[in-house]
Amino acid sequence: MNKINYKIILSVTAVLLTSASRAETYQCAYLYEDQPYSNTFKRMSNSIFSERSLGGNIEIDVLFENTTYLTLGAMKSYGDFIGYNVAIINKVDLSWRATTVVDPSDKANTSAIVEGTCLLN
Repeated sequence: MNKINYKIILSVTAVLLTSASRAETYQCAYLYEDQPYSNTFKRMSNSIFSERSLGGNIEIDVLFENTTYLTLGAMKSYGDFIGYNVAIINKVDLSWRATTVVDPSDKANTSAIVEGTCLLN
């Protein structure tokens, strides 16, 4: 009986530790028009992150991931227009870059490319 309990406890511990090791939070900073800003990307699952930024909190999809790169994307509203935001984080040197692809017929709105560095928690 003790052997079975030990195996169950060991299995549950292994599952919990594996899940905890996948928990990641990237705190990324950048300058835009000489003002500091930050975005925080927190892993919710293998395919979803939560992004906290000046615009609020949204869920953002993992578009691609390997040992070096994490690419995230989501449709966002920017007040008077919408666009598809894409962020690429280099997991090795913790640099990042993001931009928004705007509807090509929308000639009034464009998106800057922002870049900076991240901290990994």
